[in-house]
Amino acid sequence: YYQIDSENLIFFNELSTKMDEVSKDKRRLDIYLHSKDPTPYSILTDKVIELENGTNEVTENYNKFMSYVESLKSDSEAIFKNIKDKYILLKEYESKLIHINNQVFIEEVNTRLNDCYFYIDEIYSKSQIIPIDVKEMKELCCKLDEGCNYIFTSIDEVLNDKERAKNNILLMNRDRCKFSEINALLNQVETLYFDGNYTKAYEMSVQVLNRLKEKSGQVNQ
Repeated sequence: YYQIDSENLIFFNELSTKMDEVSKDKRRLDIYLHSKDPTPYSILTDKVIELENGTNEVTENYNKFMSYVESLKSDSEAIFKNIKDKYILLKEYESKLIHINNQVFIEEVNTRLNDCYFYIDEIYSKSQIIPIDVKEMKELCCKLDEGCNYIFTSIDEVLNDKERAKNNILLMNRDRCKFSEINALLNQVETLYFDGNYTKAYEMSVQVLNRLKEKSGQVNQ
């Protein structure tokens, strides 16, 4: 049901070979035990130890391989859950773009959105091909996660800057008419804000706010 990668396929083949060797060791021991001619105790002991070591090695490697096979199933389930969760989040963040008035930013994010939807479609398509190539799906999932993280972080930062810039503008509005310099600077901040340059608007609003505090302090003195 799942495609075994090349490294684990080699491991499986080596395991099969070792199992054959252990089976041969057991047959040899049986021959010694049931032989009409007596076999020295030391030889029997050596053969028993050899068989025991081989059996332990096969058991250990078998358990490792089965753990790998089980991980393919759990990884597949995790991937399916991830693409479902990411799809819902992408739709949510896509709707947040409505509140951002910056066409350059929107176009950049839309390109990333399209890439992420492509990865989701590719992962789903890969899951329909038996045996499932879990390794390839995981690689696509990493690209999906990287793209989504960029989108989510970028939109959150821009919307956060937009909100903080707006709050600073509202805070300074009541005092802007007292100082012509502040009013002129605040006009520049508003221009940046309405042009969708929220980060620059926020950064400049902090500078203007500090300048306003300085001038207000000079007046109070």
